[in-house]
Amino acid sequence: MWKNKKWFAYILYSLLLCAALLYYRFPSEEAKDYLEGSFARAAPQFSLSIHRVSLDPGFRIKLEKIDVSRKLEPELFVFKAGSLFIRPRLRSFLRGKKVFCFEGTAYGGHLNGCAGGMAKRKEAPFSFSLQLEALRLETFDGLQRWLGRRVKGTLSGNISCTETTDSLLKGSGDAHLRLAKGEVELLQPVLGLRSVKFDKIEMRVSLKSGRAELVSAEMEGPDLKGSVTGTIILSKEILKSRLNLKGNVEPRRGFYQTISNNPLSSKFFKARAKRGRLYFSIRGILEKPSLQFI
Repeated sequence: MWKNKKWFAYILYSLLLCAALLYYRFPSEEAKDYLEGSFARAAPQFSLSIHRVSLDPGFRIKLEKIDVSRKLEPELFVFKAGSLFIRPRLRSFLRGKKVFCFEGTAYGGHLNGCAGGMAKRKEAPFSFSLQLEALRLETFDGLQRWLGRRVKGTLSGNISCTETTDSLLKGSGDAHLRLAKGEVELLQPVLGLRSVKFDKIEMRVSLKSGRAELVSAEMEGPDLKGSVTGTIILSKEILKSRLNLKGNVEPRRGFYQTISNNPLSSKFFKARAKRGRLYFSIRGILEKPSLQFI
């Protein structure tokens, strides 16, 4: 019995010593170079920059000041995060999978999720889940530049996706997103409005084989209340994705105050409104959508 306890003490001491050495002698620069190099091979059109990689007391890998940009536009950041913690899901490795979970801060909010696939099959499906909490869109410079307009609001929600290693467009997934207290700039005035303010927008999206189904999108704001449904045929160049959407808007008090000094908008609304609502369709491509009132 004493020998067993002694061996157990030796093993425990060795494990604690290895853990302490790993923590205090963590190869920060080597880990940083490895992660940046692996990202470059996996996504050659993008560039990853990490300020520092370290190991925290919970033996999670900590990444600080993470920037992802397009190589052709290095000044345009696709994603930025203040910090990100990564840890392996050990149970997945026992089942022949490689799954890593992460959590961190970005754009004034928090995000967490898991990603991974089969460990020994290069062509195995890759899946991920992502939870977003209170991300401030106005701090997302890449999104503003990408959309070509000002967007404000707080984004929260859940995204899950299963994709093949060939292309995300061939995968499937679901998203439930919520935007609160924001504003979207209109590139051209619509019915006298230069932007649309909202109290909340709630969207449910289903993705399958390159086709995004906008199951529902409900908006409530001081000027307008409305809903949109339809499909988006995704393209590798996301701004070239084709839209086929239909919806309706119900004016609120703020809208009537806006058009009260605009006779043309008031006349158009009275001619087009059906039971107090305007019906419309959105077609064309995401980069240049075409809005038509039905």
